[in-house]
Amino acid sequence: MKFLSIIGTRPQYIKVLDNLENHVIVDTRQHYDEDMSDIFIRQLKIKPKYSLGVTELGDIFNKVTATILLEKPSIVIVYGDTRTTLGGALAAKFLNIPLAHVESGMRSGDWSQPEEIIRIIVDRIADYKFCANSFAKNNLVKESLGNNAYVVGDPMWDALKKVLPIPKAKNYEQYNLLTIHRPQNTDNKEAMANILNALAESKERFIFPIHPRTKRAIKKFGLKIPKNVELIRPQGYREMIKLETNAKKILTDSGGVQREAYWFGKPVIILRTETEWNEIIEDGWGVLVGSRTNLILHALQNHNPRFSTNPPHFIPQYGAKERIKNILCGN
Repeated sequence: MKFLSIIGTRPQYIKVLDNLENHVIVDTRQHYDEDMSDIFIRQLKIKPKYSLGVTELGDIFNKVTATILLEKPSIVIVYGDTRTTLGGALAAKFLNIPLAHVESGMRSGDWSQPEEIIRIIVDRIADYKFCANSFAKNNLVKESLGNNAYVVGDPMWDALKKVLPIPKAKNYEQYNLLTIHRPQNTDNKEAMANILNALAESKERFIFPIHPRTKRAIKKFGLKIPKNVELIRPQGYREMIKLETNAKKILTDSGGVQREAYWFGKPVIILRTETEWNEIIEDGWGVLVGSRTNLILHALQNHNPRFSTNPPHFIPQYGAKERIKNILCGN
């Protein structure tokens, strides 16, 4: 068998299957910035055969279609919920190539999110649906998509095992970590202003690896970064994990950072009004605050679960990538 994986964003570099034989990796370069992509590729030792240099959906579809025609894979594998995911999935199905979707079944219920639309479309055309947890598979069953759906665990957990344990830093729990990149925040001046105002009012210390999109939005809106927020460049994989494990609390709108925070036993303040990772909320480690200043401030002061008394209950089992491999190879 011949496999072809399509990746292009930081979370996909983490999730990509690195244990398959006869495996072609295609990088769309949706995350084209050096700080957003190249450092992850180097640290995770990913070796794409193709680097397509495309970011928009139509271009991704066209370039991936041409690559599939050239490589003639037995199965195409896509990951997550980005333009790369959708463009790759459509290209595979238009060419009648079996499609596998890693991180299938995630649902936030918010159709205003492009990611939610992509998840729903790709799950409906995927031949193999690999779920990170039982919540995801239950979503597929409710939508009559439970056929060929497998709970395999989370490939991001497998990747973490390569860099853990991380030693305590000198500034252990002396700062909160902040990440913002979703359009619902970055494309909304009021939302961004509310978040920044909350940070300023809190007088807490924050470290903020700023996404290029967020940096452009703050400049466009004429907003100011509070003095208690330290801006740094986007971090590599190991560096980001170090920041997470040493933070006091984590504020984020990222799905990946949400669950890493949860796995590390860090209180996570989710800058959204919904999440597809509902186990974090159910388990008491995450709180949804959107971009409301008062809710962010309240969470910074009062959201204090403790690992000693309330350990996370939904830690995935190691071996998701191996389970996916066995299913794809018919073992």
